[in-house]
Amino acid sequence: MCHCLMTKPLVAAMVETKFQGSNAAGRYQLHTQDSPLRGRRLLVIEDVSVIAIELETILIEAGAAEVVIAGDVSSGHTIIASRVGFDAAVIGVFLDVSAVELALAIAESGCPVVLVSAQQD
Repeated sequence: MCHCLMTKPLVAAMVETKFQGSNAAGRYQLHTQDSPLRGRRLLVIEDVSVIAIELETILIEAGAAEVVIAGDVSSGHTIIASRVGFDAAVIGVFLDVSAVELALAIAESGCPVVLVSAQQD
């Protein structure tokens, strides 16, 4: 469903690698040994828990060492204030207007940001 439209292209773009094909469960297998995500700490800020968990699973499968999930912008601010050293952030663009402000603040700190949406429009 919407996760197929969003996450597979997202992982392809973030990992910059080729898919090996899908396994019996329909999930894409990635070359994780050479993945730029290997060993990285990522922050996911997404209010739809199913999408956040799917993103976490895909990013871990792509080699990420740790994926921290925040369910809203306020939690994202709290996590950022209490932890240092995220290698990238993935932010749901439809959280609210302050999501864009948070994305800009994270990007200005030198941390790459990917804005995602499950919306088709």
